[in-house]
Amino acid sequence: MPDTRQQKTFCRICEAQCGLIVETRDNRVVDIKPNPDHVASKGYACIKGLKMGDFAHSPDRLQTPLKKVDGEFVPIPWDQAIAEIGAKLRQIHAQQGGQAIAAYMGNPIGFCMWPTAMLNMMLTAFGSNKLFTPGTQDCASKFAGGERLFGSPGAQVFPDIDNMRLLIAVGSNPVISKMSFITMPHPMERIEGIEQRGGKVYWVNPRRTESAKRLGEHVAIRPDTDVFFMLGFLHEVIRRDAVDHEHVRRYMNGYTTLAEVAKPWTPERVAQVTRIPAATLTAMVDDYLAADGAAIYSSTGVNQGSYGLMVYWLQEAINAITGNLDKRGGVLAGKGVLPSPPIPEETARSRIDDIPYVNNTIPAGIMADEILTPGEGRIRAMFNLSGNPLLTCAGSDRLATAFEDLELFVCLDIVRNETAEYADYILPGLHNLERADIPFYFFSVMGLMPTRSYSYTDPVLAPPGQCRDEGLVFRQLCRAAGVPLGGARPLQWFSNLCEWLDTVPFLRGRYSMDKLFFSLMSRVSKIGGLGKLRKHPDGILLEPNARRLPGQARADTIGQGGTCTRRPRGARADPR
Repeated sequence: MPDTRQQKTFCRICEAQCGLIVETRDNRVVDIKPNPDHVASKGYACIKGLKMGDFAHSPDRLQTPLKKVDGEFVPIPWDQAIAEIGAKLRQIHAQQGGQAIAAYMGNPIGFCMWPTAMLNMMLTAFGSNKLFTPGTQDCASKFAGGERLFGSPGAQVFPDIDNMRLLIAVGSNPVISKMSFITMPHPMERIEGIEQRGGKVYWVNPRRTESAKRLGEHVAIRPDTDVFFMLGFLHEVIRRDAVDHEHVRRYMNGYTTLAEVAKPWTPERVAQVTRIPAATLTAMVDDYLAADGAAIYSSTGVNQGSYGLMVYWLQEAINAITGNLDKRGGVLAGKGVLPSPPIPEETARSRIDDIPYVNNTIPAGIMADEILTPGEGRIRAMFNLSGNPLLTCAGSDRLATAFEDLELFVCLDIVRNETAEYADYILPGLHNLERADIPFYFFSVMGLMPTRSYSYTDPVLAPPGQCRDEGLVFRQLCRAAGVPLGGARPLQWFSNLCEWLDTVPFLRGRYSMDKLFFSLMSRVSKIGGLGKLRKHPDGILLEPNARRLPGQARADTIGQGGTCTRRPRGARADPR
């Protein structure tokens, strides 16, 4: 008889973390459906989540460790791989220090809590802070903005879509890509609700996107001129004195400088740069100020532009000074489930041009420079966790040269990709359906979710062949290299004990370190242990988001955040 099962889980391909129902037969996915009973996603899932079973059973799936020998990859046992990599790490660490060891973490695993936590613990064990991520390519502007405006890169706000009367979305196309920095299933249906309540939606984008074709009004803008649109909008708000001065006085500083920066940017001048008619801009300001709850919101199309940080800063300054920050129907501060990590006293900086880290990560655009540039802290060992930076980062040719220059290059993934061809070792990891998990950082820590909820999932599939949990691999490598996990010997001893207990037949699975970690995190959040969470496979609905500023210390909310104090690069007297 075939072993047929059905299990509720949640997707980890993007921020939305949608609930899924997975049907399996003999440890193979038969069907994946949206979970209509999930407390947050309520039957929503995109094609990526519904088709991820195909990738789990791909004929290209890695199932054994590989080592490059004379230019060819050959299978080797796990014990040999761990011992050899550990010995090389020990050598590099002893000779060149911890900053010679780095890692790149790709998006396919970046939405999973456990392996990302263990990767950071391994880097900490070596005294390294060199972690590259795709986030430095597509959303670093918002993390940098959160740090400068609200005191922490993880302190972010999101539009209260379900209650607002006006949304101005810049560089966003949720029909195709959902929405960034807001975990919102059913995005278009909920945006349609704005119009159904008598409100209005504007799409500011160089092209008439799929979202603009479905609803709202499209406002065409010249590519990469969003910062001037924001300056013109801000100019009009201040010129009309549509400013909540009491709100500004209590929670903000730098308003005088902000007004000075915006003063020259009349709608007529902005029109010359953006190609948005002055009358269109002033009409948008009219609608924004008249709405009982409004927000300007930007997404990836702006984040990756030349002025991403400036746009984010100006956008949230507009939301703030008009009283729409921390307002029902405006923008709300995220309230996480798990405690936020401590904020470093000083921002780390790269040895390359003194470039600052963003959200404790180093820009992927300088990865090749960090590897190839001689000097103290030059990267000699690199881990690539479920990423393909050779294709996703700029300068592929130079990056290929850099990978060849490394003394140790290890890729952990479920398939061999272009980047892995440059590796010394390729180690087979887990598919998302093969791991236990809780919602990831954006969801659990930053709280960027209109519907606050929490979930836990056990693995749906057993891993094939010799595929191994990446978190376990990092723990074993720390032991092999002679450095304690997270820099703490008791933690390494505990890791070793959990690993041993998991080999005892009648204890297997009960004391696995990942599940103990999830249980601890959930209990710290006062939600309960895994036993309780397993009784709620559709997730647990938490208290709704609420206003957070009144009655709280400024440092706990939007902080003593400043306003825009610099003119954007290229802002000339004659913008033509």
